[in-house]
Amino acid sequence: MKLFVVLVFFLSSLIPVVYGSEIIGIPKMEVFGPNDWITVFVVVDGYAGGSVDWTATQPDGKIITGSLPSLQASKATHNIIRTAFDNQFGNWTIQYNYKDIQKTVGVSVEPLEMIVTTDKDIYSKFDNAIVKFSTNYYEPSASKAETLHIKILDDNGSPAKLVEEFKIKVSQASIVQNFSIDNLLKHNPSGTYHIVTKYYSVVVDVPFTASSVNVKTNIFMGSDKNLYDPGDPVEINIIVPEISLNSGVLTITYPSGKTNTTTISPVAPMNRIKFADVTSSEIGTFTAKFVYGPNIVTKTFDVLAETLEKPIYKSGNIEDEIAIPQWVRNNAEWWSKNQITDNDFKNALQYMIRKNIIVIPVLPNSDSTITEIPGWIKNNAKFWVDGQITDQEFAKSIAFLVTSGIIKI
Repeated sequence: MKLFVVLVFFLSSLIPVVYGSEIIGIPKMEVFGPNDWITVFVVVDGYAGGSVDWTATQPDGKIITGSLPSLQASKATHNIIRTAFDNQFGNWTIQYNYKDIQKTVGVSVEPLEMIVTTDKDIYSKFDNAIVKFSTNYYEPSASKAETLHIKILDDNGSPAKLVEEFKIKVSQASIVQNFSIDNLLKHNPSGTYHIVTKYYSVVVDVPFTASSVNVKTNIFMGSDKNLYDPGDPVEINIIVPEISLNSGVLTITYPSGKTNTTTISPVAPMNRIKFADVTSSEIGTFTAKFVYGPNIVTKTFDVLAETLEKPIYKSGNIEDEIAIPQWVRNNAEWWSKNQITDNDFKNALQYMIRKNIIVIPVLPNSDSTITEIPGWIKNNAKFWVDGQITDQEFAKSIAFLVTSGIIKI
């Protein structure tokens, strides 16, 4: 009998102890909110005491570790304490280890979304800018809500002078904030600024232009030709009578919708921008758009598949040696439709004649004492725009303005 007891004891000492056969990890929810703790309910089947170690891999690849020191009735609630400030949005992987058993649990954290928009891209001096903020996460209780920070920075990243930073408790999904462009421009120059918003650790930058340029400032733009052959260079001419901003943006839109954007800096009264390869890849109608503060002007030109016959003027006859760029026709059309004033049109012609952009026939001086542009000149401008009179005939109208002293060169 003694021999049997010893033998049983000896055999039992050789059988290994199995501590647990399975770890079960159940996330509290399918997707955790941007500011939620991560909670996993952990169960160890066959728990025999001791700690359960865990390793969590965050969405950015960083690893954090810890342990569950003891389980009650083989169960534990595992909380990973985090907030939206960590920016760890996306998929987490948590691995649990107990003795020689492992379990991997995947959880997902919803990204914190912040959308910031303005009612305009370009503001003039007396505008009131409207900024709308919206988010997918907020705390309804204002006392617990996180603060939204709104700053106005210049294009170099420095705070705009004497413009307060806005601080707003986010207790609702959408917030609207107004601020005065006039107040901004009282202490800061015209130019590009940025509305920089920060909510938790999420930052959104929305650029806008604030300009003291008069909304009625007339900008003249045209191309050196209306029709181009494939491969021809294109010259865009822009006249800015009143310089109030250092830069403007010229965008060429191709027939396919592709764009070519150029920043013109510094802007001069007369700007000539040449494009060597715009016409090489597509044929059809192109659109040039120039944005200068709150002012926008457009011009179209065409690239055709076949060469068009160009007019050849007779040499030796001064009335035939006329050079009026086709883009001047746009300015004449605006004037004939009263979209620009007599003075605007006169000043533009005067500038272009002085710079030899328009070459007109030389006529004898007149003893006329008129000081205003006669109505028949505007009629001629309309006839020229509509193709009812030639360049030579319209040039005589311009020459009359010169010889009568209305345009001074």
